[in-house]
Amino acid sequence: MNTDASVPSAEPRRRARRLLRVGVVLVSLVVLFYIEENWRGNRAWQQVKSDLEARGEPLTMEQWLPPVPEEENFFAAPVVREKFGNTEPAWFRFKDGGHLGNALAAAFEEEKKSNLPACLKWLREHATWPLTAPTGRTGADILAVLAPAEPGLAALRDATLRPRAQLLLSQIGNEQFGEAARFFVTTARLYQLRIMAFLEDGRVPEAFKECLQALRFARHLSGRPVNMMAFLVSCAVRNAALTGLRDRVEKVPWNAVQLQSLEKELTALQSPIRFEDVLRGERVWALNWLSTMPEDIRYVTKEGAIPAPWGTKFYPSGWRQKWMASMSDGAQQKIDGITKNGLRAEIGRKVDAGWFPPQPFETIADQFQVYDTVMKRALTGDADVLIARVILASSRWRLEKGMWPETLSVLKEYFPAGIPDDPVTGQPLHCAPSANGGFTVRSTGFDVTDPKDDIEWQIAPPVPAVPKTPQGTTGG
Repeated sequence: MNTDASVPSAEPRRRARRLLRVGVVLVSLVVLFYIEENWRGNRAWQQVKSDLEARGEPLTMEQWLPPVPEEENFFAAPVVREKFGNTEPAWFRFKDGGHLGNALAAAFEEEKKSNLPACLKWLREHATWPLTAPTGRTGADILAVLAPAEPGLAALRDATLRPRAQLLLSQIGNEQFGEAARFFVTTARLYQLRIMAFLEDGRVPEAFKECLQALRFARHLSGRPVNMMAFLVSCAVRNAALTGLRDRVEKVPWNAVQLQSLEKELTALQSPIRFEDVLRGERVWALNWLSTMPEDIRYVTKEGAIPAPWGTKFYPSGWRQKWMASMSDGAQQKIDGITKNGLRAEIGRKVDAGWFPPQPFETIADQFQVYDTVMKRALTGDADVLIARVILASSRWRLEKGMWPETLSVLKEYFPAGIPDDPVTGQPLHCAPSANGGFTVRSTGFDVTDPKDDIEWQIAPPVPAVPKTPQGTTGG
């Protein structure tokens, strides 16, 4: 007779069957999750892609950067081309990893108050190349320290004579452009420092030529932006060029020929970039990045590929497409808003582009939804250029009429399309004679209650035209 102890228990088998069923259900749910997320991601991206293509929006670098003849392209010049992917310092190799930004920082103890002897001291202490003996003239000694850059600046001067400026497709790699960006910003600082040194040494004609060259260089970097980084680099270069120009106009008077030459360069520099195009370039760059970057790579630096976090290997592949769809849709909402309402009205407005799945890349979803800081920088840069143009027009008026303009409206003859309002406030700029006999033009900035937010330029009293000696006569 069998007893209960001798009969094999069915409970373990039933438990195993239950565990097996639970396992099958869980695996099925995971598989269904991946299938659905991949389908949803692909569906979202195809919908957004079709809509953008129907609107004629560029989605590839080839569409965004059509070919430009190399002989006409600033970025195809050898002196510029060699800086992409070049890890060598832009112009100089300083001790302790220093750069020209440190020299300029030493030159300014307070805002708008230069201390060139401190700048010269920093340069001489950190230079790694042979230096000539100091002459005791600060400006001349700074130029002597910077002399090794002159052959390269001459080649760059020739490059800026090319009529067009568009990045080559081969120059768009993150590492390559990063190295070139450092070169561009350092070059602008070099121009700024040379302008200050020329003025300090009393070499006004050379300072004027350096101003013109700095503006031309800035203009060539203010073409069609590849991404947000390229735009920020162009802003930094333009700001450095305008800082050098401001330093000159506040200290040294002008003549009519100089005013007309600078007005020509500033007109070409005015509003060089539509922010809608910045967003388009950023979107194209991000799509190119996401479509080519392996899923196990976070980003690439000059040291090599940085792997993505370990857990990201389990992300559904459709999440990348959903991220592309949300980013592209959010950027387009911003583009449409700027086109309809203007850049100033779009600051602070958030867009609803749906859910952003997690991504292992550096690019952050919120970057494509809120661009307030960069948009403000764009408007501030445009205001800076406009103020410079108004300053020059006011000086031309003074030369012709013998007095400063009482209102900006009288300067309309120098602005055939009309005098634009302040890009920051949407109101006319403020102008008034200065205590030193010069003239001041300013924008109240984004915070009208904070004087530190003002954007202000002053110009020295202009030099009256030198009367020509009539032919056939001699001086007595």
